[in-house]
Amino acid sequence: MRAARLIPDRLMKSLFSDPEFVKREVKKPRKLMEQLLLQAAIMQDVDYLGISLYDLFTGEEIYAAWEDENFRRYVMFGPSKRFGDPIIADAKPLLRNIVETAEEVIGGGKELAASLRFGHDVNVIPLLALLGVEGASARVSTPEEAAEVWQVHRVSPMAANVQFIFFRNPAGDVLVRILHNECDAGLPLGGGPYYRWETFRDYCKSLYE
Repeated sequence: MRAARLIPDRLMKSLFSDPEFVKREVKKPRKLMEQLLLQAAIMQDVDYLGISLYDLFTGEEIYAAWEDENFRRYVMFGPSKRFGDPIIADAKPLLRNIVETAEEVIGGGKELAASLRFGHDVNVIPLLALLGVEGASARVSTPEEAAEVWQVHRVSPMAANVQFIFFRNPAGDVLVRILHNECDAGLPLGGGPYYRWETFRDYCKSLYE
């Protein structure tokens, strides 16, 4: 896939005036292209230098590189149609623990103001897919399809987070609000973004039982 989409010929011609030098010294032109794209992304962390390696590439090349990387993450960690089933299933114990902890606190069995869990994209992405969060759970097969419905920088950017926020009124009724990166998470349930705890709990249990 990547080999077919990232074609280094134009870049090599723009960097080197001697085609024979490229043949002789640049053993893997595509690898050089990929490494320069990676460095271009990293350079954004030191933007005060005023240097942009993205200037070396066309918009089409940058998009092709992003689309390939997006699909790689989607296939490895996300709900892809071909490989997603076991990946999504990995999030079931985590969701069960979240629900059971909430049940214990709501039922008065534990005093708890916050329950924190720390993980990486390999934990966050499957959990979002299991919950059916809009923009994080579509199941498709190709890089082009994934680019339309699942973007890794939106699903799991740096400091990605999923929050379950509970509200209880004096009568004891409990509502829960789900945030994905501090924004309301779209769930396949009516009545959001504040859901009755019983409704949300039963929905979650249907996902892991």
